[in-house]
Amino acid sequence: MIERIHRIISEASDHEVIISVNSHTEAEILNQTESSTARGLATIKKGRLALKQLKMEFGERVYAYSDEDIMELFPDLSKSMKKFHVGRIGMASYAYYLHDEAILTTLKQYQQKKGVYKGCGLWVIEDDLEYTGNWGDLFQMYSGRADLVTTYWRDSYPLKEQFWAPYTSQRFRQRFVRNGLMVKHNEHIVYYSRKFLHRLFVELRNGAHAQSEMGTPSICSALGFTYAEIEEVSEKYYSCKQRYTRDTYSKYITDEKQAGGRFLVHPVKY
Repeated sequence: MIERIHRIISEASDHEVIISVNSHTEAEILNQTESSTARGLATIKKGRLALKQLKMEFGERVYAYSDEDIMELFPDLSKSMKKFHVGRIGMASYAYYLHDEAILTTLKQYQQKKGVYKGCGLWVIEDDLEYTGNWGDLFQMYSGRADLVTTYWRDSYPLKEQFWAPYTSQRFRQRFVRNGLMVKHNEHIVYYSRKFLHRLFVELRNGAHAQSEMGTPSICSALGFTYAEIEEVSEKYYSCKQRYTRDTYSKYITDEKQAGGRFLVHPVKY
């Protein structure tokens, strides 16, 4: 992961790159059983070690947020939304599925430190996404193309068929679900225009919460903002269900780059 972040920084040298980290706290632990408590404590210990390593490597680029930070910015969450129970890590979390709220929490921290954000837009890339092309070229090609740039946009998606349907607020369902249908996209890489980001913040502050693969595009579409897909790479976008080792994955990436391939690859879990 550290190597991938360095490559983004190097290839997108005209962009300001920050690293946003979900830092779990004891308040999020699922104390259902001794086993779940132990998993939660282990998650916190592992996360704090990773955060320390990232700060040593990237310094002031690193921002950390917790569920408590998200709830401070969006105080209605405790009444309107339930946390998602992530049994494998022993946590009950908002940040696990409310990515827009987490992004805006990090942006608030950034602005408290550096002043009002004046960029034309914001790219958000998950840490387990890789690209075989040049990141700077990708950003240049799609920055500002629309208010929301994404992959796998799907209109008229039935809400009731969504696993995350119970994790939507009443206000979101009233305002952004039409005849039981909403919009869906993939959130591994997303560009937000500053205009849309501001309106998204307003809607979230007013209580329109949903899992972000549903919430972001549904709000964008319903309010008349523009969207575009990353066409050159989305046709080759796929999930790597096999888990590459560092050596075999590095070879795969090298081979693709030498062949001129431009693939988004997900998930890359190392």
